[in-house]
Amino acid sequence: MPASETKGTTRQQRRGRERRKIILDSFKELLIEKGLEEISLSDLATRCEIPPGSLYHFYPSLPKLFGALAAEFYSELRDYFRQSYRSIRADTWQGYLDNLIQTSCDFYRANPAYQELILSGKASDDVKRKARLDDFFLLIFRRDLIQRLGLPAIANDREIFNNTLQIVELMLSLTVIREGELSERGVVEAKRAGRAYLGLYFPAVVNSPDNSVNHIATNESDREQSDTDS
Repeated sequence: MPASETKGTTRQQRRGRERRKIILDSFKELLIEKGLEEISLSDLATRCEIPPGSLYHFYPSLPKLFGALAAEFYSELRDYFRQSYRSIRADTWQGYLDNLIQTSCDFYRANPAYQELILSGKASDDVKRKARLDDFFLLIFRRDLIQRLGLPAIANDREIFNNTLQIVELMLSLTVIREGELSERGVVEAKRAGRAYLGLYFPAVVNSPDNSVNHIATNESDREQSDTDS
């Protein structure tokens, strides 16, 4: 392939990435302003200041656009958890689960467009599935709740942890739908629901061999080793 063609392809790919970013950023602005059900591709083309034909080239339908934003949400939330991981500390599995839920809620509150996309009850199940960090959460649940905190291994843990996440998501969605925001009361109820379900499989208290409650990564060396293991 001639060098000039390679350079041209690279420039075209870069322009494509830039255009997609403009489209998704504009879509997030409209989500905050109008809500998911009130947005059309025509509205988005106007906001982006690009011809509708160009928009359709990248995202030929709203479901395609929703899916692309869900994938971006997944990536950003995963990175947010990785950055926040060191601050998630607890002496019990209940406290640890609460901290995970609180971290998710902090992210939603800082990103209202994602809150509208995932928690408003307006997106399809397929879109929400693309945004779930099921495997990521399963990894840290297994590592921190079972290995570090000393909880017993349970059969079908993938299904149980995923059910927990969906129960929490449902409770948060109900709060947004009923109250128009992610209220503190709703977050508390979501934590209660998650603990109630997971409590069917985990004991209320787990003691270490010296009869003290186990801790999750209680010092920096533990935390650094946890990061290395990942």
